[in-house]
Amino acid sequence: MVDTNFGQNTDDFLNGGFDLEMYNRHHDVRIDDVRIISFSGLDVSIIDHLDFFELHEDIFECSLSGRISSLDVSNLPTNLCLTGHELLVITFGTPGLPRITQVFTIDKISDKVQLDDKKSQMYDLHFVSSSFINNIFRGVSKSYSGTISSTVKSIFQTYINQDISSNAIKINVEQTMGDYKVVIPGWKPNVAINWLRRKAVSLGHYPSSNYVYYQDLDGFNFVSLASLYNNPVVATYSSLPVRSSEAREEDGPEMDLQKSLTNIERILVKGFDQSTESLNGTWSSTLLIHDITTKSYENFLYSYNKNFQPTKTLNGYPLLPQLTDHFSVQPDARNYMTPKHTGIHGGVSDVDGLKTIDYPDNEATWNHLQQHDAELNHLQFNSIEIVVAGDSNRRVGDKVAVQAPDVTGGEDNSGLDTMVSGIYLITKIKHTITPNSGHQMHMKLCKDSYGWGLPNEFVHEGGEEKGIGGVYHA
Repeated sequence: MVDTNFGQNTDDFLNGGFDLEMYNRHHDVRIDDVRIISFSGLDVSIIDHLDFFELHEDIFECSLSGRISSLDVSNLPTNLCLTGHELLVITFGTPGLPRITQVFTIDKISDKVQLDDKKSQMYDLHFVSSSFINNIFRGVSKSYSGTISSTVKSIFQTYINQDISSNAIKINVEQTMGDYKVVIPGWKPNVAINWLRRKAVSLGHYPSSNYVYYQDLDGFNFVSLASLYNNPVVATYSSLPVRSSEAREEDGPEMDLQKSLTNIERILVKGFDQSTESLNGTWSSTLLIHDITTKSYENFLYSYNKNFQPTKTLNGYPLLPQLTDHFSVQPDARNYMTPKHTGIHGGVSDVDGLKTIDYPDNEATWNHLQQHDAELNHLQFNSIEIVVAGDSNRRVGDKVAVQAPDVTGGEDNSGLDTMVSGIYLITKIKHTITPNSGHQMHMKLCKDSYGWGLPNEFVHEGGEEKGIGGVYHA
C-alpha cells in the first residue's frame, strides 16, 4: 500500500516527521491505493501510474462515475489485457477523516496518446458504479401493489443489488403515502424507479412531491427534497480569501481544517431564464384529466405563490414578489393533459352491501404531476458553482450555508450579497484528486427560495432606487 501526500518532503516522511492523519496544507489528501481487479485473478496497484482521477456525484443521476488519467510507461492496457471486465478499487480520504473505499467497473478507455519521448503514453480509464452495469443487463416485468417506497425498495433489491450482507450497498428510502397498483412493462430498473419517483408524495412532508433518486459515496437514496431541506446545515462556506499560512495554527504545523475546507476559492453565480421557466411550468400550469371510463374531465390549476409554503423551503421567502407577481397567475403557461381509467385496477368491491371502486384514483396525477415538475425547477432556479478544498465528508444532498460578500460594500466588503448568500443544497460534486496537487471539489449549489422578502415596489431616494416591502431573514 502506498500513501500519497502531495507536496510532502520525502526526507521528512522517511525520517518519521510526517503524521499521516495530520492535515498539513490546503487541499491535503491521502490516496491509499488504486487497484485493478478482475474475475480471472488479476489484482494490481496502478497508483504509481496515476496522473489524476475525477469522481462525479449528482443528485439527478442514478450512479457515480468518473475517470482516471494515467501516465503509463508500462503499456498496462496490453500487459494487463484490459477488456472492460475489470473492477477498479479506490481508497482515499481527507486527513483526519475516515477513509472512503469505492468499487467501480471500468467501462471505457479513451484513445491512447503517445508522448514525445516515444516511451510513454497517456489515456483515460472511465469507470461507473457496478450497479449501473447491473441495471443495463436486467429488465423489470412485474406488477406491484402497495406504497411507491416499498415498490422502489423491492426493485432495487431484486434487480440492482441483491447483496444483503453488512458490506452491501444500501438504499435509503423515504416512506411515501398512498397505495398504488403498477405494472412495469420490461423497463430497466433505473427507468422504473425514476418513473415511480415522479409519482411519489412524501408521507412525512405532505404535500411535497419532489423525490430524487441518486447515488452518493455512502449509497443510494430515494428521498424527497423536502426531507433534505429539513436536515441541519453541515457547513458554512465563505467567499473570503484564506491562504495556507492564514489557516495554519500559530503554535504548530497543523492547519485549521474547517477554515481550509470551507473557503470558497472561486464562485460563479448563474443567471435566471424566465421564459424557459415559464414554459416548463415552474410558476403556473393547467392539468386536464380525462376519465375514459366515465367520459368526464377535470381541470387542476397550479400557481406558485398560492402553493408556496415557507416551512418546506430552504430559506423561507418566495422566488417571486407577492404583490407584483405576473408569472404565477398565467394558467396557460404550460398545459398538461393526461388520461384516467377509473377502476382499471381491481374493479368493484362489495363489502356489506356497499359497492366501492378499488383504487379509484390509482394514478392520482392531480396530486403530483404539476407539483413535482415545479418544485424541481424551483430548486434549480437559483444556482452557484464554487471551488473549494476537497472534503471526503461532503456529499450531494447536503444542506450548506454560503456567505458571499457584497462587491459594493466598501473596501472591506463587510456586507453580504443577500441575493447570493443563503442556504443551499449541494446538487453536484466533481472531486478532482492528484498526487501532486491534492483534492479539489467543484460543486454546484442550488436554492429554492431567498433569505429575504423581495420588494414589491421601488422608491427613488437620494439618487438611489430603494426596494421596499422586503424583509431580510437571517
